[in-house]
Amino acid sequence: MRLSPTTVLFIVLLAACSAPASPSALPASTVTAPPTVALVASPQPTNIASVSPSATPTRVPTATPTPAPTLAPTGRILFTSDRDGNLEIYAMNSDGSSPTNLTHNPALDVDPAWLPEGKGLLFTSNRDGDSAIYRMDIDGANVTRLASGSDAAWVAGWGIAFLYPGDFGTQIYLMTETGTLQQAWWDPDLYDASQGLPLWSMDGQRAVFYMYQHDNVDVYVANADGTAQQRLTYSDAIDGEPAWSPDGRRLAFASDRDGYSHLFLMQNDGSGLTRLTQADNYDHYPVWSPNGRQLAFVTDRDGNEEIYLLPLGGGEPINLTNHPANESQPAFQP
Repeated sequence: MRLSPTTVLFIVLLAACSAPASPSALPASTVTAPPTVALVASPQPTNIASVSPSATPTRVPTATPTPAPTLAPTGRILFTSDRDGNLEIYAMNSDGSSPTNLTHNPALDVDPAWLPEGKGLLFTSNRDGDSAIYRMDIDGANVTRLASGSDAAWVAGWGIAFLYPGDFGTQIYLMTETGTLQQAWWDPDLYDASQGLPLWSMDGQRAVFYMYQHDNVDVYVANADGTAQQRLTYSDAIDGEPAWSPDGRRLAFASDRDGYSHLFLMQNDGSGLTRLTQADNYDHYPVWSPNGRQLAFVTDRDGNEEIYLLPLGGGEPINLTNHPANESQPAFQP
């Protein structure tokens, strides 16, 4: 993913820290992919026949309609903010209410991510003097250091993927939920991991990432392990920060092909390109809601970085954070 200015500064600070010890190589764990969300169709009105005025009307019971599925995302959204003077991990409701500081540490805490089934949260911090990945409960309790590295994400069927600063540059590694059984994963000859951690589909079968190649930055897809790469965008602009829809059929990404950074949508084969945002601002970092009906994204349209929610069925984006500080890196609860 393309990193925000605050995260770039964080990475520069972390690069100066001491190099971690090399992890051991063992196999990763396996989990079951999360279930597909089913939508309940809206009920049709009951057809009640008219009654003749001369006849005694028969009382017809009124059917209780089944509520239509809500269009609003559910659960919580993780994000980073410097509203308390330094970068911390926060959680808020999907409507932006009840923002809560989860980390409360003077260090830099970034890169929030969810573990499956409410098992906990992942984040990156330099609180011990080097860049490392930590795990905590969803309420911020029981913080535990897992491994040296940064930018961790859960991959269904594989484990936790993360960026590890090895002897031959940054590489993509795997580890279990407890930080054990660490091993190298992606071949560094296939992908320069210093460009950022890929994003994996919900079923853990496919990866999407952006890469500088052919004198340009474009969006690519590949197998989960980085093999069988396929280029999807061919613009002369910078196309980056791609994100999978929950069903794996579509990809959202950011591009400056129209002069400003806007959000775009395309099918997972690169077809059906559609521009989503119109304002002449820096809109980036799209993240899908679990129901696939909204995108959270980061924008500077209010003079600072805020997190907005864009309804894909139509309507104006909504400011979720609405705070004079800088907010970034939204992550929906699965």
